[in-house]
Amino acid sequence: MLFRSGGVGGNRIPPRQAPSAGQTIIVVGAGTAGAAAAVGLAERGFKVLLFERDMTLQDRIVGELLQPGGVRALERLGLDECAKEGIDSVGVEGYVVFRPHKLEVEGGEEEAVKDIMLNYPAYDPASMMELFGVIDPCVSPSSSSSSSSSSLFSIPPSTEEVHGAGKTLSPHSATKARKTAAAVATAATTVEQEHEPLRPKGRSFHNGRFVQRLRERALAEKNVTVIQGIVSRLVHEEDLTEGAKEGREKGKKQRVVGVEYKIETGRTLTNEEGVEVPEKETRRALAPLTIVADGLWSSLRTHVDKCAKPHQLSSFVGLIITHPFMSSPLPHAHCGHVVLAEPSPVLLYQISSTETRVLVDIHGKLPSASTGELASHLYTHILPQLPPCLQAPFAEAVARGNFKSMPNRAMPAAKLAKDGVILLGDALNMRHPLTGGGMTVALRDVEALCYLLEEPTADLTNPVAFRALKKRFATERKSWAATINVLANALHAVFSTPDGDLTRKDLRDACFDYLSIGGYCAGGPINLLSGLTPRPSILAMHFFLVAFHGVGKYVWPFPTLGGMVRMYDMLHVACQIIMPLLTVEGSTVLASWPVRTAIGVVFPYGK
Repeated sequence: MLFRSGGVGGNRIPPRQAPSAGQTIIVVGAGTAGAAAAVGLAERGFKVLLFERDMTLQDRIVGELLQPGGVRALERLGLDECAKEGIDSVGVEGYVVFRPHKLEVEGGEEEAVKDIMLNYPAYDPASMMELFGVIDPCVSPSSSSSSSSSSLFSIPPSTEEVHGAGKTLSPHSATKARKTAAAVATAATTVEQEHEPLRPKGRSFHNGRFVQRLRERALAEKNVTVIQGIVSRLVHEEDLTEGAKEGREKGKKQRVVGVEYKIETGRTLTNEEGVEVPEKETRRALAPLTIVADGLWSSLRTHVDKCAKPHQLSSFVGLIITHPFMSSPLPHAHCGHVVLAEPSPVLLYQISSTETRVLVDIHGKLPSASTGELASHLYTHILPQLPPCLQAPFAEAVARGNFKSMPNRAMPAAKLAKDGVILLGDALNMRHPLTGGGMTVALRDVEALCYLLEEPTADLTNPVAFRALKKRFATERKSWAATINVLANALHAVFSTPDGDLTRKDLRDACFDYLSIGGYCAGGPINLLSGLTPRPSILAMHFFLVAFHGVGKYVWPFPTLGGMVRMYDMLHVACQIIMPLLTVEGSTVLASWPVRTAIGVVFPYGK
């Protein structure tokens, strides 16, 4: 394993001085990845130039839920207090999956639909059985102690148990759980404090507050210098010589040696319209390594890989439900909530003591907010599908009209072909934000890079050694990045039913039913979602187990011609969803040419 902590748990290992300590590293972007990288590199003896165009508090509607795998990475980097202290964050214990509150059935009747509670594992999974989802509930978070422990706001044995992976919940059990949770809060706090460093938990917060805390940590490092300016381009070695243009024309492989940026001088000048504006001058900063972490809208990504272009999957519309202190209307405290609405899911989670985030996924063109079309869509199509306890608060949030939206984009990892530069965070790789996995990937990438730079062979000035470092970085990150990327995009596709596609609905229902079985059928998927199971092969196994679980009803007790057709259609849709994702990531044996070709013959899935 790359990580000296073994990759399990959040044990902090003091950073070692890197062989290249004392050299300068440029980091472009002071977001989650950039600020965390600046701290990690400074602790290892590097001098860091951290560039950011705007150091003020930002207001975003994603990057607000950090899965346990990301929290673990923060703990190993020594940055976990940035997510836990001083930003009014909320602990996350797991997820609840809802179908729409009422579901129409044959004959025109309606029936209440049960919901599924998916708790994060009681401890960090390590063995293959645990990674697959077979978690011993009697083992304490320490994994080595025989004493048992209970999670925050867990339900005493004498009451109806709802906090268990795969537990189905009656329509009224949520209210009971909240009342019981309040009654045992004091005792649970003691237990939480005892096992807080050990039991895997997520964290939700305002993204801007979290990033500001990371920036404060970076500013506190004596080896970090923050430059507030706009990086306009990468500087190549050839740019420093007279033969720069000639070298590029010959296709010579370029080495990045720094950045060119614009910074305010403190003086003003008058523009062509007679308005005084701040004067800016162009400068250069040089370093043997430049880290590009300028986020979703990266302006430098294509300078490294011209083919790295994101594609849009859908859009999120974000709203805020306000409420009294720690009195969120969500049915279950300290849980993310996913509503399997038609035609795409709705995500809800508390982000502060007085605010709960709602994210509505919308395919295609966004309805206009200015004309009232968006509000009408939310009232008419989304509100009736929410649990009853959320409908009035949701309506109030829609009435306030403070909508924010952003595109949900995906992009395979960019190719790091150039020397002297590495990409991190959304500049390198993107996936649908439904599972909240983006920050986990970014922080684990930061962690991997920091550890690789500690190794004796790491030499930023040696092109051969640097290429070996890049290759190792790409290899090491593939396990967690591929797992989280494929899971996010596949789960969004499974939970979405565009144009009322009947087969997609069947696959979504099969997923819900599979999770409701409990045991490894729930434990495996929640382990994957939490970022604690970096195994694409385990993800692929659970995905196809869902599909095979779904086709069982078509061939049991006796197969029919119509049933066989429906079975083929579901397996075909499953392959259309998962195979392109596995192929792009180059993960698992299913991505190998012979296997994917054979599958493509039986179930054509395109590119």
